[in-house]
Amino acid sequence: MLVARRAAAAPRAVAYVEGATGAALTWADVAAGADHWRALAAALPEGTRVGLLADSPIEAVRAFLGGLAAGVVLAPLDPGARAGELAAAASRLGIGVVVADEASTDLATGLAGAAGLAAHSTGVGGLEPLTAASGRLPAGTAAPGAAALLMSSSGTTGDPKLIPLRADQLLRTAAAVVDAHGLTDGDVGYSPLPLWHINGLVVGVLSTLCTGGRLVVDRRFSARRFWPVVEATGATWLNLVSAIIAILGRSGGPSDDVPDGVAGRVRFARSASAPLSAAAREGFEARTGIAVIETYGMTEVASQICANPLEEAARRPGTVGPATDVELRVAAGPGEAGEVMLRGPRVTDTYWVPGGSATRPATDPDGWLATGDLGILDHDGYLTLVGRVDDVINRGGEKVFPREVEEVLLADPAVAAAAVVGRPDPLLGAVPVAYVTLVDGAAADDDARAAVADRLSATTRDHLSRPKRPVEVHVVDSLPVGATGKVKHAAIRRAMSGGAPAATGDPPPAAPLRPDTGRGAEGSAAACDTLDTPPRTAKPRSSGITMVIDGGQPTGFFLDAVRSYAEHIDVVKFGWGTALVTPDLDTKLAALRELGIRYYFGGTLFEKFVTQDRFEAFLAFAADKGVDTVEISNGTIPLTNTGKAAYIRKA
Repeated sequence: MLVARRAAAAPRAVAYVEGATGAALTWADVAAGADHWRALAAALPEGTRVGLLADSPIEAVRAFLGGLAAGVVLAPLDPGARAGELAAAASRLGIGVVVADEASTDLATGLAGAAGLAAHSTGVGGLEPLTAASGRLPAGTAAPGAAALLMSSSGTTGDPKLIPLRADQLLRTAAAVVDAHGLTDGDVGYSPLPLWHINGLVVGVLSTLCTGGRLVVDRRFSARRFWPVVEATGATWLNLVSAIIAILGRSGGPSDDVPDGVAGRVRFARSASAPLSAAAREGFEARTGIAVIETYGMTEVASQICANPLEEAARRPGTVGPATDVELRVAAGPGEAGEVMLRGPRVTDTYWVPGGSATRPATDPDGWLATGDLGILDHDGYLTLVGRVDDVINRGGEKVFPREVEEVLLADPAVAAAAVVGRPDPLLGAVPVAYVTLVDGAAADDDARAAVADRLSATTRDHLSRPKRPVEVHVVDSLPVGATGKVKHAAIRRAMSGGAPAATGDPPPAAPLRPDTGRGAEGSAAACDTLDTPPRTAKPRSSGITMVIDGGQPTGFFLDAVRSYAEHIDVVKFGWGTALVTPDLDTKLAALRELGIRYYFGGTLFEKFVTQDRFEAFLAFAADKGVDTVEISNGTIPLTNTGKAAYIRKA
């Protein structure tokens, strides 16, 4: 209805434009795209989940709005993912059809072939078939309930969840964004955020549909192009995340960073997706003259939960503001930290089970959703986020909230990002350990980095009570982050778990945080002197591949091994057919994906499928598990080289 209304009122008005290329969509273009999608929807079995794979932000917008208008179940996919990752995502989401833009057709065709899906291309000319597949629903992909959008959580704090969102939830949230930020049809937004995440889709695309204004989208954030795009497009508000705000706050002063007149035209910069440090907010506002509006959202509520008011007198920096169109409470007394709980029409009450048609409750019997976020609610209803429930560090009975410590570290001008996690301790239970990355040029060598670490340790001693002070501060090259720049504390804890016991005081392994450290070099060098062998190098390396074979080891043993030596392991092979009968296979595979280790199933499994003439089923099983490599062998079956070559061609 909204698409048709916009097209009828102003068909030639530009609604969406790409900042990098100038490619644009008018409201008439959006309406035409919806017509193409209705034709596709009419040809599909009811409830088919349609994967959306679009590298072009303009084509992503066209397909997203077209699919919503047509009433299909859309499942956005990351166009930058590898083939194995896409196959795993398609299986998890239960996708039956994939639609791709021109730049992603090869990926879509490969995915369709591996997973037995139908594939279509999308663009100005409409939707065209890419494969000859019928588009029938694979087993278990029928929609269990009305949904317009199916999103998958990252799984960094547990098993990935499938979050179904109805069209009314999406539009009501977009309306709440419009209301909270006072958006009108005269506004031009700029959103360089991923269009396979809920923020870019709802806060950016759908809020613009609600107002009839204009939105500038980009494939990715570029500090070099950011302000020229804002100036050239006449943007009046910015849809950003905390990581982008921190970068823009560091890049020069207002005179040489922000073009004249921009600060007067841009009403605000919206911050979301991760907590914003006081240093980043103050740096951005001082350098740009643009106010930052801190907000809070999550996929289960179709994005926005809280937002600070636009009026300067009503804003409370450091908080995410009061709730917007959702009931919110904190499971603690006033002024105390507790888990944030949500209830209301916009809150998802059901999760879909990955890969199938089953569901499980997302809320308790009273309709409350436990967010996993810890917050403090003041008497006026303003929420301050202090971390995640599973990130809290219990140091000898004293609770340490990582964000409080991270704020102190981020106040140092040399620090670009910080993460504080708990390391197991035999006496205290856990102790805080800090990891920081530095801005470019802040420390050029190891001595300078060590000096920064010493300075930060001294700063925490000056500003924090003893239980909150990190026992160690490590300067690393990078921290594990998601697509929107949110640091993955759980990944850091997993990386630490393979290190030396906390009682020794030795630094934990930093491989997944800083893969070029060459950890273990001293011990390796001693062995090399004795045996006259080359030193063992950590990833990334210029030559040599290390493969580990799993023969069905217990899950705990397996996880300890791969996490301890992740920096040396390139590939894990699940040998002797064990992949099919390993009870916790998905847990093992999830750990390998998190650690950046490739994996595949050994030739014995291939041979057993071949003896039952089920080679296609073998490929489907491999694709379902996110495997992009197969072994073709003849260890247990009579198979000639010619026969092996035939299977290689099929694979």
